[in-house]
Amino acid sequence: MINKLAAASFVLVVALGVVGGYRMIRSEMTADVYKQRLTQLTDDYETLRDRYNTAIRKTAVTELLIEGNEVCVVIRTAEGELKRIATPFPADSEIYVEYLAFDGRLWIRRVFNDRTPPEKGVVVEPSLARVDWESPRVDVGKTVSRRLAEGRWVITVTGDGSLGLARATGKTDLQTNPPLGKFEPIDTQAKAEVDGIGIGDVLRHAVVGQ
Repeated sequence: MINKLAAASFVLVVALGVVGGYRMIRSEMTADVYKQRLTQLTDDYETLRDRYNTAIRKTAVTELLIEGNEVCVVIRTAEGELKRIATPFPADSEIYVEYLAFDGRLWIRRVFNDRTPPEKGVVVEPSLARVDWESPRVDVGKTVSRRLAEGRWVITVTGDGSLGLARATGKTDLQTNPPLGKFEPIDTQAKAEVDGIGIGDVLRHAVVGQ
């Protein structure tokens, strides 16, 4: 009788150990699944952020802003004003604008006036628009110039096909933010993977660690 009780106790202890070990290993595997899912979501987020920022940059345009007798270059996106760059040149002087043509846009590259040599002008860093200087699609344009009254001014194509500065009378029409897709809730895919963990997976994890 004692031997039977001892045997039963031994079997019970072993069974409890097996069940406890199974649960512990399965918990470890569950934690690994969620950890992998979080890592994947982090990578997806970083990729999305890079693409989003690139798309926003591609909507950027440059304008001249005249307020009082001050001349500024404004970089604008669909979100609004991104950056304002002041120049030391008075608006009542002859203002020259050197531009870049790329991706279907005209980007103000340098501003100077009739009393300033071009190399001492204010340069608008093209990296703000991620310009690839080696690309054959990038063309450095000649300067356009005129006296400017108060308001916003943009480079535009005139009736004869030449470029000039024209007053911007309305809002800049820019592409809005790229739409963001829907993301699957973190626990949906992870729960499906966890539910799929079986005895065979637990045994394999216990033996080979994966």
